[in-house]
Amino acid sequence: MNLARPSLLRGVALAALACAAGAAQATITVSTSLAGFTTAAGGTVSTDSFSNLTINQSLNTLTTSRTAGALGYALSSSSLSTDTVNSPSGLYVAPVAGNIAITTQWYADTLTLNNFASPVKAVGANVFGTNILGELATLALTIKATDVNGLTLTTTSAGSSISGFVGFVSDVPLASFVVSATAPSTDRYVTLDNVVLAAAPVPEPASWLLMLAGAAAVLSLGKRRRA
Repeated sequence: MNLARPSLLRGVALAALACAAGAAQATITVSTSLAGFTTAAGGTVSTDSFSNLTINQSLNTLTTSRTAGALGYALSSSSLSTDTVNSPSGLYVAPVAGNIAITTQWYADTLTLNNFASPVKAVGANVFGTNILGELATLALTIKATDVNGLTLTTTSAGSSISGFVGFVSDVPLASFVVSATAPSTDRYVTLDNVVLAAAPVPEPASWLLMLAGAAAVLSLGKRRRA
């Protein structure tokens, strides 16, 4: 009779559970400076400044595919317009103090970054308000990040400066970054510029092997108990 094997299986199973517990305790942190965000993200980030877009035009869509360096993502507007003839929801390219920014076409709509083509651990942008002319206009904003496990973190911004930055860094890949008006105003629009992303690290093979071994150990122990 081999009495060592069950103990070994239990050890592997406990190690795997410890790895899973570490993932379950993942956290999201917020940064209001690009420098702090970059440091927290590991020092390497990619930026989409919308430089290939033409100002003062509608994109005639609710969603557009974009890239920040090699990192692909989707930028979307919600669809809350109650005047779909004269002011339909959508994305608009605005000139803001010499910069190129993306804004909503309907005052109550939100802007969302999601559908990342590869896992990202950090998402940020300059967020602020604009008026119908595309000029900077103070608008209190609420920004929420959600990771792939459903964990969320919400923060706010005065939305009064084109350099106002909000970014989130997570221990696990992020799923979305949503910017909304805290109190929508009919002459103010949610706007963002300079989307910044950082790739999530690829788990080491040893970590995957440990978790797979742990799962096998748990199954084996279960079969022994039933036997």
